[in-house]
Amino acid sequence: MTSFEAKARAIILKDNKVFLSKWVKSQTYYLPGWTHEIGESLTDSLYREIYEEFGVKAEIDKLIAVRELLIWERNILDFWFLVKNIDDFLNIDKSKCSHWFEWDDARFFSEEELENISVLPKDIFEIIRKSKENVLVELI
Repeated sequence: MTSFEAKARAIILKDNKVFLSKWVKSQTYYLPGWTHEIGESLTDSLYREIYEEFGVKAEIDKLIAVRELLIWERNILDFWFLVKNIDDFLNIDKSKCSHWFEWDDARFFSEEELENISVLPKDIFEIIRKSKENVLVELI
């Protein structure tokens, strides 16, 4: 049996780099965010997740992409939102994070640097480029 999930993810860009975090239970980097809870809007969920994990009050700008993922016997809709207050992510203070234990590393990566790490999804920069061309939905 398959399940359905919706996730809200943050796109945090600075100097042609994207902010990613590595979950402690894997060696893979991901866009910040996670599954939203029943009764929460996607943006409320993203705000909560970013505050819990990084101690930052995200200024969520706009939806830039929606991805459909079919993995691990799950249907996942990933909603990608642009975040405006990028400088707040430059120096994360773990003492301000209630869920800091969920990640090992969080920082900005260039497209070239992504070639040397495990990252999901692998085509982050391609989707970001398409969003700048006003292509909102990318279904994969």
